[in-house]
Amino acid sequence: MQASMQVDCCRFAGVQQYGEIFPFMSESWRRHFDRYEWVGSIDLASNHIRVSDKFRHDPPPAYSPGSNPNEMCFVVPHQALSVNGWSDSVAADVFVEALNAYAEDNWVSASSKIAIVVSPFDPHASAQRIRRRGISEGVGAVAVPLIPTMLGSGYWDPVYDACQELELPVLIHYSGVEGSYAGAPPLSGAAHSNPLSRLILMPHLAESNTASLVFEGTFYRFPRLQLLFAGFGSKWVP
Repeated sequence: MQASMQVDCCRFAGVQQYGEIFPFMSESWRRHFDRYEWVGSIDLASNHIRVSDKFRHDPPPAYSPGSNPNEMCFVVPHQALSVNGWSDSVAADVFVEALNAYAEDNWVSASSKIAIVVSPFDPHASAQRIRRRGISEGVGAVAVPLIPTMLGSGYWDPVYDACQELELPVLIHYSGVEGSYAGAPPLSGAAHSNPLSRLILMPHLAESNTASLVFEGTFYRFPRLQLLFAGFGSKWVP
């Protein structure tokens, strides 16, 4: 049995204002997104992952790409992961691609590569995007937002095929909207109204998807595929 090692390989970065990614969109899409109900939503984005004011603590120091040359990591544009709760799959794809382009321009350094995020709504188009963008030296992984379709399903095969071809690991991390929005994966039992209960149950997503990957033969179809589950804990693995 091959030994495994738990490492902290991810850093999460985001834009402070969505207007920062407008230069990476066409003019028509810029006009589509440039309205307060969307641009202003970034101020509330942390509500998806905020637990409670009762559990507040000092924020960690801001991560600056290249600040620690001895620490190689993947920088994930985490705001793109939240498209798993979007109903407009076309707009989601534009948003994800704009954030990827911004990330590659701003968050790549000698000690960091980005994990490009792909839209979960069209695996064939996402595979094409992986093959186009994944050849860049600044790209080190592919982040896949979770949807109700299990990761072991053949639905994801085009994405896995492209990642295996380019030797890019697939990175899985929850967006924070799981169990809250209709398009995102549900959590155990039923809908949970409390952010703390949703956070506690996030490891169940990794547990069920790991079982799906193993028992639905994903690693037989893609023997060189690498997957990283980040943020789900690991004590449940044994």
